[in-house]
Amino acid sequence: MRRAAPLSTRRRIIRHLVAAGVSSLVALSALVLSYAGIHQQAERMRTTLAPSVQGVASTRVSLYQSWNEARRGELDGVGYRSPLLVAEQTLADVRGRQIAGAQGRSGLESVNGIRNTYKSALDDAHGRFADNPGMRTVAMDDAEDSLFRRGEGVFPRLDEVQREQLETVDREVDGGPSRRAGWLLAELSLLFLAAVLLSAHLMLRRRCGRRHNVPLSAALLLTALLAAFPLYWDRETYDALDAARDRLHAMDAEVTKARTDIGLATARVTVVNTSRDVLTEIDSTGGRAALAGWIALAAALTVALPAGALGFRLWRDYEGGVR
Repeated sequence: MRRAAPLSTRRRIIRHLVAAGVSSLVALSALVLSYAGIHQQAERMRTTLAPSVQGVASTRVSLYQSWNEARRGELDGVGYRSPLLVAEQTLADVRGRQIAGAQGRSGLESVNGIRNTYKSALDDAHGRFADNPGMRTVAMDDAEDSLFRRGEGVFPRLDEVQREQLETVDREVDGGPSRRAGWLLAELSLLFLAAVLLSAHLMLRRRCGRRHNVPLSAALLLTALLAAFPLYWDRETYDALDAARDRLHAMDAEVTKARTDIGLATARVTVVNTSRDVLTEIDSTGGRAALAGWIALAAALTVALPAGALGFRLWRDYEGGVR
């Protein structure tokens, strides 16, 4: 049985060149996309996700404060109007940026309509029915029903929208299987690329007498750095997003159970502090996000260096024929 002829040096170089090119392109495309993706999520947390959740929480606190004021009837019976105005303004902002999709948009439209009914009932109770205890009681009952009616009142609808928004936050922070698959593909491809580069380096030293190939060594070093540091920075950004997500859940839990004046005042402070703390968490990722350009540059060099080194060897040693 005849043994297969050993591969020529030229063919070995070509095989290493193709393997290095394909694996580097796959690895670094997955790496750059995965790294950019997590930092885009951080920016979305700062500009959309957190403000939407905080807006619904603030609306709930303001509406409950207006109800407490209306029941007391202080400030000539119009003390409820100030927190109600705040709720109206906050709700208008949330409706423009909510993250619960079409169902959330529909829910907030319903909340706005019921809020108008609630306001009209309070205006009647403290206005034209102020001197008619019977009708005033009916108007206050209507207002209470508008807020608390099971499944249809303002608070049940706000709670449903907030639940959907927090589920959206959870999905986007976790990233799902695609995020993990992207990093797995990047790391495995970088490992394969490192093996190809090391094999190419040894092959050139053994067959071409080159004890040391600077471009391949540099590409191997860059490959090791790209396999380690972006993944570490990605994890730090994920931790910041996870901490921000936990703060939003804790804020919602406190706001949902707030009923008394003290509890609502504390919840209001919690909403403000959560907004500040989430911004602090996300702003801490800015430096890592700025590294994306340098990572892309290193990725480009990792593609170019082995292609240049192996391509140059082919051109120089084999331009005149097969050796």
